[in-house]
Amino acid sequence: MQKASFIKFNDDELFEINQSLGYKNQSLKENIQYIAKHTNTNKICVTRGANGAILFYENQFYENNGYAIKVADTVGSGDSFLATLIHHLLKKINPQIAINTACAVGALVAKNQGANPKISSEDIKKIMTL
Repeated sequence: MQKASFIKFNDDELFEINQSLGYKNQSLKENIQYIAKHTNTNKICVTRGANGAILFYENQFYENNGYAIKVADTVGSGDSFLATLIHHLLKKINPQIAINTACAVGALVAKNQGANPKISSEDIKKIMTL
């Protein structure tokens, strides 16, 4: 992780790694800041399952609390989330829009059967307005 420019964890992984480093704080944001300092990385994303994700990007936090859906199949939702997030950040799209869109895409994939459902821009906009 010392050479990473972007790190992605789920919340359990973040707490487990920090505890192994001797850091035992329960605050999600403080754990993110600790690992950012420890790894010298200021771009970290932590997914929280149905509760969305938090992005620490260039020393600022951006959050999305997730979208209420009925889960059909979670296969592919994490990969779709991360691909969407990285795509948006590389295109220099506002980090809040990036995390919101990534959570929407991840939710839409989980709402459907299979790892690669067809998702339209309209589907993404619709779920983001719920």
